[in-house]
Amino acid sequence: MSKLSLAALGTVLALAGSASALPPPIPANRAASRTQSEPSLARMEFKATTHDVGSIFDHEPQEFKFEFTNTGEEKLVIEKVQSSCGCTAGELAKTEYEPGESGTIDVTFNPKGKKGDQRRQLTVYSNDLSGREIMLTVVGSVSQLVAIDPGVLAMGSVPKGNTVTKFLTVTGRTPDFEVTRATPGDLEAFSVRVVGTEPIEELGANGKPTGETLRASTIEVTLKGGAHVGRLDDRITIRTNDARRAIVQAQVIANVVGDVAVTPPRISIGRPELGERMTREFTVASRSGKPFKIKDIRFANGPLQIGFDIKPVNPDKPDTYTIRLDATAARVHPRLRQDIVIITDVEGEEEILLPVSGVIVTRQ
Repeated sequence: MSKLSLAALGTVLALAGSASALPPPIPANRAASRTQSEPSLARMEFKATTHDVGSIFDHEPQEFKFEFTNTGEEKLVIEKVQSSCGCTAGELAKTEYEPGESGTIDVTFNPKGKKGDQRRQLTVYSNDLSGREIMLTVVGSVSQLVAIDPGVLAMGSVPKGNTVTKFLTVTGRTPDFEVTRATPGDLEAFSVRVVGTEPIEELGANGKPTGETLRASTIEVTLKGGAHVGRLDDRITIRTNDARRAIVQAQVIANVVGDVAVTPPRISIGRPELGERMTREFTVASRSGKPFKIKDIRFANGPLQIGFDIKPVNPDKPDTYTIRLDATAARVHPRLRQDIVIITDVEGEEEILLPVSGVIVTRQ
């Protein structure tokens, strides 16, 4: 071999040795070389994270946008936008944005049923490099076009046969506002009458006059003497001459107390095992001390099978009864809710319901 050939061979070997000592090449795409445990390089930057809808009425849904830009080095991926209540909703045209790309979250705020100062939040979940959710806030003040006071008209506990009358005030903002008609849902229990309408001065949250004059209609609500015994929960439909709130509703509740009282007012069987037997006692008595009869006691046997033993405390004056029930857990049931039906000869209280609750579990 010639000297030239040996020199060339030495050069090749030297180059090969130096190549093995060089560092690996830098990846062209940094994002592609990261592991899943490393943070994202996407950055979701909003122009503003709070939007003030101002002072609005409760019939005016508000639509607006939160604008953002991906100022990071990687693709931004938005997983979801979650609202703190059903009155506020956020929508996206798409969920992925390249570096430098901008987008919007379109928001609708529905003030129906709201009153006074409002603060609602939207939570944006994404691969933003901070690793945290981004909170967007909607604020504003809502005034009601038509307001009902009180929101729930409570008649309280009323002895059977008695009547009670209370009043609702329905306030509107138009110069000629008035309630034209009001109707209860339960015509047998309630009667309703529109008394009249007069101007009133609006008061602010601080109790001071705002300088605006409103019009208020007064509605008379009467619980009739013939209302059936038990809890009553009714809706009064109110018609107004404001087309924006032509129909509104008020809630009225009452508890009509009969002469017959059951103690305790409900029975719990606890958590018996399948096949377990148990006993309970309750009393059925006349509040007025008038004698009466228990004609029958009914219970639809199913998960729980019950037999009853009925005894008057004083057979010569049967105004109080002691009732013993013997029950057997006949079938596993995760949430037993059933009524014992007590049949009496008391007018208007022919059927009295005694709730029974519990959980029947498998035998250990």
